[in-house]
Amino acid sequence: MANPVKAVPEGQPTITPSLTCKNAAQAIEFYKTTFDAKELMRMETPGGSTGHCELLIGNSKIMLADEFPGMSAAPAGCKGHSFYVYVQDCDAVFNRAVAAGAKVAMPLTDQFWGDRYGTFTDPFGHNWASPRTLRTWRRKRWSGARRNGWPRRRGKVTKIAELLLELRPDRATGAASRRPSFGATE
Repeated sequence: MANPVKAVPEGQPTITPSLTCKNAAQAIEFYKTTFDAKELMRMETPGGSTGHCELLIGNSKIMLADEFPGMSAAPAGCKGHSFYVYVQDCDAVFNRAVAAGAKVAMPLTDQFWGDRYGTFTDPFGHNWASPRTLRTWRRKRWSGARRNGWPRRRGKVTKIAELLLELRPDRATGAASRRPSFGATE
């Protein structure tokens, strides 16, 4: 007999990020203030910490909870992940984040790829980008860009990598170590 229960619950995407935070209740308020997140549900432990919470940011869900020793820990200086959240007014979102305690990692700027883009680290150690698309790249525009030396699959570091390194020189070491994954050679 077939199981009548769906493997993926109704309305749930197949991938949902789950964040661990020190003081999840404050993190929930930060995300509500910054991203206008809607709290869908929250379960608290008998001790008063957040065992599970689901937020809706735009059309996407995230889950979060407090740290639980032996099971999960909040990030400390984490550079291994970031969340890319498209918004209508990236300047307002960015400014609300900074006003609520986020640290600017990369100031908002109109980028060559067509987004107004900046990044910040929230007070709980998670990295966020809050871009807004200003223009889209058409195939014709990319063709011209490629003739002018932009991105190549093989060869020396591409123009895009050089531009990114100019924007974030502090990441030069990390970028150099990632070159092979982008198909660049020395």
